[in-house]
Amino acid sequence: MSKTTTNNLGAISALKGYRLQFLYTLYRILSYKESESEFHPEGEFEDLDVYSQDGKVVEIIQVKDLGKVLTLSDITTTKKDNTFLKRSVRAFNEGNTPTIKLVSFGLINEDVKNLAKTEYSESLIKKLKRQGLNQKEIDILKGNFKYETVTEQNIENNIFSSIEKWGTFADIHIT
Repeated sequence: MSKTTTNNLGAISALKGYRLQFLYTLYRILSYKESESEFHPEGEFEDLDVYSQDGKVVEIIQVKDLGKVLTLSDITTTKKDNTFLKRSVRAFNEGNTPTIKLVSFGLINEDVKNLAKTEYSESLIKKLKRQGLNQKEIDILKGNFKYETVTEQNIENNIFSSIEKWGTFADIHIT
């Protein structure tokens, strides 16, 4: 494979990722809760930051479409300090208490699913520490981490349904 072909594949993957991130953001905006008043795509903390009426960040959302099973090392790694989980912890350190949400357009492995529990096994704690998280950071994740697996088709259907309720557009697919 030539270098040009490799670069094109990377660009295509990036564009697909941005498209799905936008699609999910639109879905969340159209299905907002009363307590949510602002949505910040590419927010201070994540792909989508959701704020309450009093200006507090209530949810930070990372959107992933890796084309493979998403693993713990995909959301935190010892190679970088600015990873999803590190940014999530920073939100707490700045006085916020948001839900930390991972949205995947694909499968998620058991280690990542286990982050959504309120108690962690010793094995998971060791893995998180190997990935560069300390005990305080791990404690922040407990009970605050959520995940959701979605499909592009389901998200699109929800968007179409929301827009159709307005009854003001002739062709929802063009809109």
